[in-house]
Amino acid sequence: MSKRIVFEENIQLSDSDDESKSAVALDGDTCSSSEIDKLFKTKYKIAHESVTKTATTSASMKRDFVIKLCSDNLFTKVVAGLSDGSIHIYDISRERGLTTFGNLSCSLPCDSSASICGLHFLNRDSNILVTGTTVGDLFLYDLRAQCGPITFTSDAKNVVIPKDYTCLDTNANSRLVCVGTEKHCEIAHLLFFDIRERKLMGCYSESHENDVTDVKFHSWNPDILCSGSTDGLINIFDLQESLEDDALLNTFNTENCVYKLNWFKNVYGKDFISCITSTNDLKIYSCEDYNLLAEHEWPKITAAIKRKAPSNCHLINTHNTLDNGIFALVGTNFNKGDIMRSVFVLKDQMVPLANFEGNKQIIRDSVFEMNSNTLITAGESGFLTLWMQQAGLNNLDGLKEKVKRNSYKIKPY
Repeated sequence: MSKRIVFEENIQLSDSDDESKSAVALDGDTCSSSEIDKLFKTKYKIAHESVTKTATTSASMKRDFVIKLCSDNLFTKVVAGLSDGSIHIYDISRERGLTTFGNLSCSLPCDSSASICGLHFLNRDSNILVTGTTVGDLFLYDLRAQCGPITFTSDAKNVVIPKDYTCLDTNANSRLVCVGTEKHCEIAHLLFFDIRERKLMGCYSESHENDVTDVKFHSWNPDILCSGSTDGLINIFDLQESLEDDALLNTFNTENCVYKLNWFKNVYGKDFISCITSTNDLKIYSCEDYNLLAEHEWPKITAAIKRKAPSNCHLINTHNTLDNGIFALVGTNFNKGDIMRSVFVLKDQMVPLANFEGNKQIIRDSVFEMNSNTLITAGESGFLTLWMQQAGLNNLDGLKEKVKRNSYKIKPY
């Protein structure tokens, strides 16, 4: 399976490694701290942090970290999936921060690289969680029950079902789970499971030529799905059609490996898909006319967050704002990942938005609640950070005024 560029934390440099030392020395902000403060006007503070590390044995020296985050629709719970297969569940409260709700465990084979491949709350019930592992397990947990999870079955006649799961998502009416797989016998699959009956309904096997890296159902239309792959393709499907060929509505060729996909809607109600590639480029596609609307390459994103070295920066996620804008969350692997900033994404440029001071780890995933402008991040040091926006320090109003005044120069989607 093709991997995204991953940055290691706390790399020790020897005195003889002059080139590596020079590379680190070249990194830093491109402007002064006072200018950073003026540019990134939206201010966030750490409201709470919670450690999710599980115990590790001194024999293995294995470091476990958060690889997946998800929250329920009402943003009352957040779930962290760790590389060791453990799942940590927290209640979210503005007053108390993150409080432990409970822990789950997906039993993974010993001495393997298996981990959580995805987790998702059912849209209509914040107590029902679907999780999957990279060794082909798919579970449904009822967080109110004391019993173990319900297992999905993948038995199918005359079809070899691969067990190398890579990603998953559930649809808007909580009827389907879609799971992406690695390429197996020259075929990459999209598997569809019935949530009520917990069994395999069918699969697509002709639309991707390499590992499926992400699947995302449309946020409100339960029959629309997009998928991305290391073959560089983003496919959009209408699941109301009975045949795979008929279901495939359109395809975007990113000419890169797809890493992460998200659905967005603009002020006119039109759908867009954001794509983060394995080399940290950001692409925005229109689902109305099927065009590439914006492309922001790695060096440009680095310059937008006012940093010098693209090799130390990585795109974490994209999120929708309450006024239907899009912002990108960008992290670094410099100095244990202490630099994390966001930029408002426009068609032709990226505008500084927020500087998250006090970040202490390389971030792997994030969830955002647009009504309260609350962000939760998690990553390689194994803990969750709850960020809350400080009142009266939001520059989105000024940004909207700027866009309106200069609409002949820059236009949002």
